[in-house]
Amino acid sequence: MAASGGVVVPGLRPAALVVLCGTVFLSVMNASMSSLALPDIEADFAVPADDLSWVVTAYLIPFASGTVVWGRLADMFGTKRLYVAGLAAFAIASVGVAAAPGFWQIVGARVIQGASGTVIPSISMATIVKTTTPETRGRAIGATVVAVGVGFGLGPLVGGTLTDAFGWRGPFLATGLAVAAFWPVAASVVPNVPGAPGQRFDAAGVMLMFGAVTGTIMALNRLPAEPGSGIGLAGIAVAIVLWPLVVLRVRRAADPFIAREVAVNGRFWGLSVIGAMTQGGHFAVLVLVPLLLTHYHGMSTIEVGLTLLPGAVAIGAFGMAGGSLVNRLGTRRLLLAGTGCMLAAGGLFDAAATGWTPWAIGALYIALAAGYGMVNASVVNAATARFPERLAGVATGTYNLVYFMGGAVSVAIAGAILRNRESAASAWNPVYRGHAPAYSDAMTVVLAYALVGIALALLVTRPDVKDPA
Repeated sequence: MAASGGVVVPGLRPAALVVLCGTVFLSVMNASMSSLALPDIEADFAVPADDLSWVVTAYLIPFASGTVVWGRLADMFGTKRLYVAGLAAFAIASVGVAAAPGFWQIVGARVIQGASGTVIPSISMATIVKTTTPETRGRAIGATVVAVGVGFGLGPLVGGTLTDAFGWRGPFLATGLAVAAFWPVAASVVPNVPGAPGQRFDAAGVMLMFGAVTGTIMALNRLPAEPGSGIGLAGIAVAIVLWPLVVLRVRRAADPFIAREVAVNGRFWGLSVIGAMTQGGHFAVLVLVPLLLTHYHGMSTIEVGLTLLPGAVAIGAFGMAGGSLVNRLGTRRLLLAGTGCMLAAGGLFDAAATGWTPWAIGALYIALAAGYGMVNASVVNAATARFPERLAGVATGTYNLVYFMGGAVSVAIAGAILRNRESAASAWNPVYRGHAPAYSDAMTVVLAYALVGIALALLVTRPDVKDPA
């Protein structure tokens, strides 16, 4: 049992953890597999390439922005009603995408899908933090890490299989039906954590943040492929103007949407950026490796998914192990082990691995996935452990915003490098001798992210800083 504002809250039962992790898995897998439906959508509706990207952008903007919003609302009004309402909306929107008669109807349904889909990881993580003890929290967060990692890892395999069998509507319909099946169980077993009355919702701050995130994602979506894009240039201009206003709002508002205790905590932001670097490096590999295996080795989507499947299993194994080990080894050792694995794998991807055989690439992905699992099993708890329970929602929501933006930025940069270097005869790395130099260059992003991750892990978990684990 845990206390919330003087109210006794039921502890997190195993059945509830299974439901939370299951729905997180479905929301993440939906994000990673939906891109595989784009070629069929393009063919069915004769969509120009510039417009096709809206299927992804329409989901990403509300998904990224909503993490902080829903975390804040959970602190104010409680968790359960928001969670079950989000599940219902996500299921309906997913079926709506599958049933859409036209392209722009798909885009509209994707907006709703992103806005409701972000409720799931935001409220799930807040519920775990609010209903577990420090001794059990690591294992529960580790289970959530497994759900996120395996969802990303299995997305291409499941999405490719469903698209091949049922067309582009298949992945979205399957997601909607699966989430709908979870809904009655979630309504029954997931505990409610009451909110703290008397807090104000900073609508002006939220709107500023939404505009800044929108501008950033539009710029990332358009400018790498088309540097002169009017929409992309407008996006970056909006982002440059609004992000300083977001910071100013958080610093000066009486009750800002990101609580000031969270906003001024440097250690929290350092750990959040470690999470973003981990997500960014992993996500870039998940985008680049399927393209490499398809273009250079002629593998089908299903074969690519099977090649990456052992890595998804490694995320599960090391995520769960990390959740248990963090209480014994401490955050510093686990973070350094995880970021070290990712650094070694990122270095090999950049220097040699993109020229290896598929089975060897898959084996190296296992090492990177193991590091990803270890880092994520410890970094969320370390980032949020020092905040009082009343700030758990906004702290985890802010963490998730930074985390998912890390992935969006890395993929945009890696994709731009890949397009600009596709005709290169040699790689930037002088030791690379493989047949795919452009992919080696794109993997530089993975290496750079890993370097930043391990540097921050060394800095923010110094022995002279008390370890919350």
